[in-house]
Amino acid sequence: MKKIGVLSSSGEVRQPDAYKSAPQELHVAIATLSLGGAERIVLDWAERIYPRWRVHLIVLRNRNQEWPVPSFVRVTRLGGNNLPKSLERIGAVIAKSSNPVCVSHLLSIRERRALSDVGVIAVPVFHNAKSGWAEKSAHQIANAPYAVAVSQSCADELKEDGWPGSTTVIRHIPKVLKNSPDVRSRMRRAWNIPENALVIGMIGAVKPQKDYVSALQIFREFLARGNDAYLVIIGGPVNMGIGKETWNNVVEQVNALGVRHRVAIPGFIADATRVLSVFDVMFNSSHFEGLSIATLDALLAGLPVVASQVGGQGEISHDSLYLVPKNAHTNVWVDALEKAVHQ
Repeated sequence: MKKIGVLSSSGEVRQPDAYKSAPQELHVAIATLSLGGAERIVLDWAERIYPRWRVHLIVLRNRNQEWPVPSFVRVTRLGGNNLPKSLERIGAVIAKSSNPVCVSHLLSIRERRALSDVGVIAVPVFHNAKSGWAEKSAHQIANAPYAVAVSQSCADELKEDGWPGSTTVIRHIPKVLKNSPDVRSRMRRAWNIPENALVIGMIGAVKPQKDYVSALQIFREFLARGNDAYLVIIGGPVNMGIGKETWNNVVEQVNALGVRHRVAIPGFIADATRVLSVFDVMFNSSHFEGLSIATLDALLAGLPVVASQVGGQGEISHDSLYLVPKNAHTNVWVDALEKAVHQ
């Protein structure tokens, strides 16, 4: 029988003397540090576990606009150059370390395989619904030991798609951030919005998933009902292909609907959560989501949120969250917005 502790002459159980052990470094690889929710999750996590654990962050590609990295995080940048070979080199070092695990965010199967081929335990994290998977099929992660999903909905889709392995669901709850008291008035002036106007806010890259074109149609109907409001979209195109095309479609829609004087699209903001106080209601019309960080940020900031009922959006209950079927008629969306505004 295995003994636990040491019995002293007094009859008390005395534990063996503890010894200090150096904390292991946790390795995490991410495609970029673009201003998105997945990237925000990784950095929030690194901050929360420090100083008990230190993080080695491997960034595959650089971006002009990025989240700032805390000074206590060790960063290795691969610069997008010859990534498979670069990952093999750094993977060989990780595989020989005391912690050969590397949690992989938004890496392709080829990139993750470059790590696993040299002995790294590369664990994929799924931040989106199946429609947003880089792999397109769960069979593409067949060589992974297990997976992590940001919502039960994501985990269920993995299972339905044939993933036989184990999936851990970790829902990230952002911390509540305090905004400067002058942000509301200062940003409204910058965007030519009256101080006391009703503002509907949206946060996210301009891409088909977010469906800003439909959101603009819903906003136009909201105005047609006699509501006096402005719409602010925090985000921009993520690339020069489909992102640029989607951006042009959004701009054309703004002009076609005659709401140019009511819509502000200031582009990406380094920390969009600091402008939440500018909004009166958050609007999320996404076609699919894992579990939107923008939605969670808004709820934690005390804002009512009208969001599409997709992915893990409904997995966190809140009295100020109004979920709408993604294919609902425009009037259903407008009804939800009016209810949220007058709650």
